[in-house]
Amino acid sequence: MSLIGLFVVLALLVQYRDLVISGLNSSRNFISDLLVVNPDYTAKINSKYGFAVRFDTRVLYANAVDGGTGRIYQNRELMQERAYSKIQFVPLAQRHVSDQSAVTIAYHAEVEGPLTSERMQDLAFSDIGLDKNSIRFVTSEKVRLGGHEFEKSVWQTKQSIGNLKNLNISFSVYVAEVNGHPLVIAVNEGFVDIPGTHPQYDDLIRSLEFMPQTARLNKQPVISHMGGLLFDTILMAQTASADTARAVPTASERIAAMYAPAVVRVYNIFCGNIEFDNEAIFRDACQSRAGSGFIVSQDGYIATNGHVASMNARDLALYNAFIYAVMGDPRLLNLFVVESGFKESDVPKDATDRQAAGLMVKKLYEIEDSRFTFKDSVQNLLVVLGDKNPDQNKLITDTKARVKYEAEPSIKHAEVKATDYRLLDGIDGFHASDVAIIKVEGKDYPIVSLGSIDNVAQGSELMILGFPGIANDSGLVDSDVSIATLTTGKVSSKKKAAGSNNQLIETDTVIGHGNSGGPAFSDQGDVIGIATYTLDGSGTGDGTYNYIRDIKDLIDLADRSSISFDTNSATQNEWKQGLDYFYEARYSKALVNFKKVKELYPLHNKAAELIATAKKRIANGEDVQDFPLELVVVVLVVLLAGAGMGVFMIVRHKKHHDVYNAGVAQGVVTPFAKGESAPPQNVHVSHAVAPSDAVIQNAESSQNLTPDIESTQPTTSPTASSETPQDPIGKNEQNLPTATNLSDDSFENDTNEPDAYSQG
Repeated sequence: MSLIGLFVVLALLVQYRDLVISGLNSSRNFISDLLVVNPDYTAKINSKYGFAVRFDTRVLYANAVDGGTGRIYQNRELMQERAYSKIQFVPLAQRHVSDQSAVTIAYHAEVEGPLTSERMQDLAFSDIGLDKNSIRFVTSEKVRLGGHEFEKSVWQTKQSIGNLKNLNISFSVYVAEVNGHPLVIAVNEGFVDIPGTHPQYDDLIRSLEFMPQTARLNKQPVISHMGGLLFDTILMAQTASADTARAVPTASERIAAMYAPAVVRVYNIFCGNIEFDNEAIFRDACQSRAGSGFIVSQDGYIATNGHVASMNARDLALYNAFIYAVMGDPRLLNLFVVESGFKESDVPKDATDRQAAGLMVKKLYEIEDSRFTFKDSVQNLLVVLGDKNPDQNKLITDTKARVKYEAEPSIKHAEVKATDYRLLDGIDGFHASDVAIIKVEGKDYPIVSLGSIDNVAQGSELMILGFPGIANDSGLVDSDVSIATLTTGKVSSKKKAAGSNNQLIETDTVIGHGNSGGPAFSDQGDVIGIATYTLDGSGTGDGTYNYIRDIKDLIDLADRSSISFDTNSATQNEWKQGLDYFYEARYSKALVNFKKVKELYPLHNKAAELIATAKKRIANGEDVQDFPLELVVVVLVVLLAGAGMGVFMIVRHKKHHDVYNAGVAQGVVTPFAKGESAPPQNVHVSHAVAPSDAVIQNAESSQNLTPDIESTQPTTSPTASSETPQDPIGKNEQNLPTATNLSDDSFENDTNEPDAYSQG
C-alpha cells in the first residue's frame, strides 16, 4: 500500500514538473518573440540601368533617386530593383564635421556620347553641388572597377579653411562610360592628410558590378533633388543603427523583457533662423535627429545622447558653417575664425590637418554662446512611449511652418533639462560627454536600474536596447519598426576618452542608426552606459569600433544640474513581479500584476499583450498553480505510515527470532538445518525468563524447561521447595501456555498474554 501510494504521488509530481517545464519553455518563447534581432546587415542596390553596389547597413545610410519618376527611396525600399540613377551614401555614425564625407554614384541616362573626361567630371561636381571654380586639380590615374576602366581624379578646395595654409577639403572623382552613358562617382573625403585616400569607402566602391540594363533610357532631365540633400545629409549623420548576429541567450531576453518598456524613441526636428550678433546668418535652417532614450525616474526623466536631444544656436551655426566650407564655400567659417581670434601662428608647424582643425574648433567654442540666437524657430522634441509612430509628413510640415506637433497620449513633447554636448566634438578630442537629460510630464513610468562601469570587465556580456532603422522616406521615421531591438556583444576594453578623463567602453556590438542614446546593460541587468559612437575603419583592416559612454557621465550631469531621480516605480515593481510569475507559467498570479501595471501606466506597450496571453493559457489549462503543499502532506503521511508498519513488522519478527534462538540454545527446540524442513515442535515453558544473553549462556543449567516432544500436554517440573514460588508476572507457572509449531521464521501463540513469547 505504501509503494502504491508513493508511485501515485510520484506520478502527480512528474505531471506537475512537466507542466512547469512546458510552461517555462512556452513563456520564454513568447517573451523572445516580443524582441527583434537583426541578423543581416549587408544590402545590395540593383539599378535597372545596369549596375549594382553592396554596402554595410551598419556603417552607411543610403538614399536613391528613381531616374524615371524622380522619387527618392531610402532604407529597405532600396532592396527592390528600380531605375536608380543616383545613389548617395552617408556615414551612419555621429561624426565630427571634418569627416562629414559622402559618396554619390550617378548614372546619367539623359546624357549621350561622345563623352570626355572633363564633361563627366563636371557632371560629378554637379551631382554633389560643388562649384568647380572653387576647387583645384591635384592628380589623376586609371583604375578598374567591376571590369570597367575608370579615370580617377583628385581635387581640393582652393580657399583654405579658417585662412590656414594647406587646410583644405579633398574630393575624388571616378568617371567612365557605361552602355553609352556616363557613370560617375564623387567622394567627399573631408580633411585628409593624403588627398585621394578614402579607406572607409574602398569596400563600397570596389563592390560595383555591371550587368545588362533593363530600364528604358530616360531622355528627359532627371529631376533635381539638391534642395533636400543638405537636410538629408545632416539627418543621416545624426542617426544611428544596431547590430548583432549572435543568438540571444535567455538572460538577455529576460533583461530585455524586463526593461524594454522603459526604452523610448526620441525624435528631434528643428527649423528656424540663426542669428549672430543679431544678424541673420542662416534662414530656414532645419535640423533633424532621431535616436533612443531610457526612462531613469518614475516622474518622467529620460536619459539619451546629447546629439539626439540638443539644439543649440552656436552649435548649429558652427556646424552649418563647416558644411558650407566642405561644399567649397568657407566664407562664414572664416568669419567665425576671425571673431574667435584664432591665428595661423597658433598651429604648430608639424601639426597635421586634423590637429590644426582641432585647434581651430577649440578656439571657435570660445566665442560667447550668447552671440548666437534663434529667431522665428520651433523645436519638436518628441518621445514615443508606445508603438505608434508620429505622422512623419505632418511632423516635418508642422516644424517647417513653425508649429508644434500635436501631442498624443503615447507621443509626448519633451523638454531638455540638461546637456553636456558639443556638435563639433571629436576633431580635437571629446570635451563633452554627449549625454542629455530630457523630461516628459507624468508619473508611474517604468524605469531601468542604473549600475556602474566598474562592474564590467573585458569579455563581459553587454546588451543594448534601442530602435534602429527609424528613418524612412523623409529620413525621420520608419513606420514598420515599432518594437525595441535587442543587440548583444562583449566588452572589448575600457578606455579613456580623448580630451577628457571620462571613460568609454569599446564593444564589438555595432551602435548606429537609431540606437544612439539607448541603454547598454550588463549581464546583471543594470545600465552601465549609453550607446553613442560607431567609428568605421573598413578598408583599412581595422574594422568598426563602437563605443558606449559611461553611465557615470549621466549621473554627474544630473548632480551638476541638481536633478534627482525617483527610482521607486510602482509600475516597474509590479511588472517585474508579474514577469517572474509569467516565466514560471503561473499565469493567474501574473495576471494580477499585469492588470495593476495597466492601471498604473496605461501606455505600457507590453502589458496588454501579456494579459491577453495569460488569459488564453489559463483557459487552456496551462496555468501552473502554487506547489501543492497538501500533496506533500499526503506524501509524508503515506511514507510515515509505511515506515511505521515496516518497523513494527521488523520488531515483531526480531522478537520471534530471539525466542527461537533461546529455545535452540536450551535444547528445547531442534534447529532447522539449511535447506531442510522439520515437523512442528511443542515446547512447555515452565518459567518465564526474558531471553537475555545471560539466559542463553546458562541455558544448559536451567531446570525450568522440560522437553516433551511427543506429548502435547504440559508437564510440571519438580521444585526445590514445598512453597509455590512467586510468579514475576503474577501467574502460576502451571498456567503458562504450550508453544507449538516453533520454527526459525514464526512462533505462533494461542494465548492473549502479551508477554508469553518474550519470557524464557
